[in-house]
Amino acid sequence: MARPLHLLAFLAAAAAAFAASAAPVCDTGSFLLRADFPGARMSACEVVATDEVAIDIRPEDGGRINPSPWYAFHVRTHPAAAAEELRVWLRYGDHQHRYAPKVSVDGASWERLPSAAVQLRNGDAMLLPAGGAVAQVGESLWGITFVFGLLLALLVKALLGAAGRGYLLEERGLTRISGSAVDFMVAAALGAIPLTLVRANWLPIVVFAALLAGAAAVSIRWLASRLFAHDHAFERVVLFWGTLTGTLSTGLALLRALDPEFKTPAAADYLYASALTFFLVLPLVLIMGFPALAYATGNPNLYLVTLAVLLCYLALVAAAFALLTRRAGVRGFSALTRVWFTPPPAR
Repeated sequence: MARPLHLLAFLAAAAAAFAASAAPVCDTGSFLLRADFPGARMSACEVVATDEVAIDIRPEDGGRINPSPWYAFHVRTHPAAAAEELRVWLRYGDHQHRYAPKVSVDGASWERLPSAAVQLRNGDAMLLPAGGAVAQVGESLWGITFVFGLLLALLVKALLGAAGRGYLLEERGLTRISGSAVDFMVAAALGAIPLTLVRANWLPIVVFAALLAGAAAVSIRWLASRLFAHDHAFERVVLFWGTLTGTLSTGLALLRALDPEFKTPAAADYLYASALTFFLVLPLVLIMGFPALAYATGNPNLYLVTLAVLLCYLALVAAAFALLTRRAGVRGFSALTRVWFTPPPAR
């Protein structure tokens, strides 16, 4: 009997090794999810983004007796992760979310996720890193840290001027430092793009990028040629287009191709405007993640809140546009079909 028992043990070990190697694995580029340990449960895993995955939990017996939608998986963060927090979709198919999720760092002590971090939608569950709209607001504010830096820079400049030490700010040296900082920001922004995600979604990225870049080019030219008809309109268009289709760093990089020394007021005006208008657009920044959160939680009220805020901003922007163009001596809403407006010469 010894030889058959050894053979059975070998087959059992081989089957266990095969099951472990066949366990689903998700690698977002920032996080690695595995289900190759005893007691793990993850039927399938799909990478949605660098900070989001979707996990399928299927019944062990096909759902004939008990769907038993339990789950267990291990998450590891890559050393050079582009994202800091992970959202996890738990998808149960025709069944419902049943067991409250718990997390552990050491594998010994476990803590239950707070209720705000678990959003249910049509029987599925979304596990949020910090829970609800508060996390979305925090992420939105973190994305505009350059505005806070700009406010501090303006404060330092004002304090030096009030103390009679404004001469310490040498304009030419600061311009060269800012130019080098822009180059560094562009390189860092390109280096932070996860190539695996781009390779998996290149077609929708190219289509949406082309459509939105074209729409931005037309709308920005229409607006800027009327608002800044006599004040470096083209330089401002280039800066606005680069910023709105990317980030401030890409906008400044494009502007440097036209204005290497930042001699036109386009860059300075944009930076001052960013600081001054920050408080005006703060509600818009706070609701930036509401549509995605509404989809994740199935709460349609967040869509309505977003729509109401956008309509209010549209009315305010239209009124401000009419007022500013009138003060500049331009009829803002004239020649609506002309993309680039050329004002008539002054008499």
